[in-house]
Amino acid sequence: MDSHEQLFAKIQLLNSMAGQIIAYGEQCGASGLSDYVDMNCGGIPDGEYVQVVDQTAPEQFLSMYQKIAENRFSLAVKTLVKANPAFLEPIEEYCERDGADCRDWWESCLPRGKDNEHSD
Repeated sequence: MDSHEQLFAKIQLLNSMAGQIIAYGEQCGASGLSDYVDMNCGGIPDGEYVQVVDQTAPEQFLSMYQKIAENRFSLAVKTLVKANPAFLEPIEEYCERDGADCRDWWESCLPRGKDNEHSD
């Protein structure tokens, strides 16, 4: 697997995690979250690397897909946490358990206040 395919796999993981968080939110009463994220962030086509990434310009496609996945993840997390701060704990647990390959992306999306609440 070359570096472009590795990046695509990470993008797919982050996008999948965003989808799982969206589904969780909707199951917990945030109806319409999927439509809201889709309308504000767009989506990444389903398929394998060679099917969805133009091989004549892989950097451009990967950059676009990375931004979409980051935006979808960020919007889903921020929307749920804003609606109810109690969502933060299960989202953090899910990310720790399933998202080690995307840690740098998802950490930038999680609010920092929880860890810093007790520090002076």
